[in-house]
Amino acid sequence: MRISARGVLLVGGALLLLGCGDELDPAANERPTAELTLAEQGRVGVSVDLSGEGSDDLDGWIVRYHYSYGDGSPEEISSSPRARHTFLTPGAFEVELSVVDDRGAKATDRRSITIIDVP
Repeated sequence: MRISARGVLLVGGALLLLGCGDELDPAANERPTAELTLAEQGRVGVSVDLSGEGSDDLDGWIVRYHYSYGDGSPEEISSSPRARHTFLTPGAFEVELSVVDDRGAKATDRRSITIIDVP
């Protein structure tokens, strides 16, 4: 962040910046970090808990979590770092979490899960 001022005035020992305002420098926005946590294995028809709670943004906050499950189901977009998904077929799937910060920067993390069909 850069602070600019048009003038400086000393009043009773206090320094006042005239015409002061914060200017957000878009180039200075640090990308967030995405961290996806989930079990390595799950079962067909049983919900799997996913978490993006380890994700962080050092110079702001995360405003959206995008979960893609790799099984053809629609992407889930939420303001919550937690998600739950039920896989309907067995197989190996790559789950992806993308996070977006308050200034539009993005980061992505991917993890694999194997879904088994237990009779």
